[in-house]
Amino acid sequence: MRYISLKLLTPAHWCLLLALTGGLLLHLSWFPNGLTVLVFIAFVPFLFLAQRCQAHSLSAFGYFFAGFFLFHLFSGWWMYSSTIPGSLMAHLFNAAYMSVVLVVWMKVSGLKSFRSVRLVALILFWLAFERLHQQWELAWPWFTLGHALAPQSNWIQWYQFTGSPGGSAWILLVNGLIFYLVKAIIDQNRHDILLRLPALCLVFTGPVLISFLIENQAVDTSTYLRVMVVQPNIHPQREKFAGMSASDQLDKALRLVQQQDLNGMELILFPETMLVDAVDEADPADSPLVRRLISLVPHATKTVITGTYSSRLAGWHTSDHKAVIHDSVASVLYNSAMMIHRNGAYFYHKEKLVPLVEKQPFGRFMQPLQAYIERSGGFFGSYGIHNEQKVFYTADSIAILPLICFESAFNFEAAKASARPSLIAILTNDGWWSDTGGYLQHLELARLRAIENGKWVVRSANTGVSAVIDPSGKVIKHCDYGMEGVIIYDVPLVAGRTFFAQHSDFLQDIPVWMALFTGLYWFLSGRRRSLKGS
Repeated sequence: MRYISLKLLTPAHWCLLLALTGGLLLHLSWFPNGLTVLVFIAFVPFLFLAQRCQAHSLSAFGYFFAGFFLFHLFSGWWMYSSTIPGSLMAHLFNAAYMSVVLVVWMKVSGLKSFRSVRLVALILFWLAFERLHQQWELAWPWFTLGHALAPQSNWIQWYQFTGSPGGSAWILLVNGLIFYLVKAIIDQNRHDILLRLPALCLVFTGPVLISFLIENQAVDTSTYLRVMVVQPNIHPQREKFAGMSASDQLDKALRLVQQQDLNGMELILFPETMLVDAVDEADPADSPLVRRLISLVPHATKTVITGTYSSRLAGWHTSDHKAVIHDSVASVLYNSAMMIHRNGAYFYHKEKLVPLVEKQPFGRFMQPLQAYIERSGGFFGSYGIHNEQKVFYTADSIAILPLICFESAFNFEAAKASARPSLIAILTNDGWWSDTGGYLQHLELARLRAIENGKWVVRSANTGVSAVIDPSGKVIKHCDYGMEGVIIYDVPLVAGRTFFAQHSDFLQDIPVWMALFTGLYWFLSGRRRSLKGS
């Protein structure tokens, strides 16, 4: 009976089954599910699907889309507790992008001149997509393939050379070799089996062995910074943006600070939007909230960094013209990090805004959703993003790279860390999604940025998880989600920049140019065949 039921499945059913299997394997491999190794076989069903649909691009796109949408829906379900329209659009768009990449690869790899390098072409197209997806208006690289390996930090210490794109390439290469091995087994081709099995073992185990060797290398650090990370645990929807004054929120955070011994404390780090009343950048001390933070600086603390909204009533950069708010007085609003020390106050503006939440790329079409977006804590319009300076320097010239929330999903943003003794400071909220997988995924991204840059990361999350992370990606200390508290730690300041940090743009642009060249060759080949046919 089972055999008969399988025989009744049509080719379309088999294609859909392959696509959904691939999507499910991707989901199971994604953190926090704990089955990371499954990512090395998750693309195998998609590759068999591509083989079946070689001549049917539109059908292939539909099947790929079903699989990738299933992956996004299951692995990003936590997003819907914040905003349903924005989450659905993000998942639909991202599933479509990934599907287009595979369809274009199918068409290109069908050319006779590319058949022997089909797997290389797949890796190039995928890496080009991931690079472009960090750069354009709808950038949303949360589910970059190389991010899947974040929980297995001892496998990927070589990210300091390749970054997460190297992980994406490794995953696709292993999937491709497994696909070819399974094909050889199905075809009972003993020669290919004996050839491909050792190659697969070498490609899979080699990077892991290299990682173990790198992990044991000690990093020379002679400078330390005594840091206090504050986690006030203020609920975004019920308190931070509804029902709790800005002064009361700061009271709660400062009580946690003042319960500690501040002698010798050199940096206090508060989370994203700790100050919800916008601060005038031309005169920060005019804000009563800022004056309370300034009072901490002479009290044994050299530097305070906090998340805040800030505004400019004049002097904004021309690139922020779309962010101008035409109220009684025109201004630009920013989601900012503010550093305060004895020499003054300095601002960094979040540059990577969350599409459909912090900026509306399709403002006219999104107008009916304005009230819903604002009730959900989103900002309808766009924050300003221009920065004159992207690295903070303390009064003692210690470099601190601030990243605000979503920016920690972008590998090239963290690569801006200074070569002098420095650390990375992440300010985030992470309370939008309740006690779901979102905050855990976000923490894993911070671990990747530590490995890629060889820097310590201090992370202040409003509701958790706040953490101190070492350059190998290990979480050294943390404050649990949903708890209020502080972390105090003497953070080593690592000098220098990793190979990836120095060359991240160049390394990630290579696949883009190679993919464009390959695509152009495919297009011209198609035109040549059409002309010959006519």
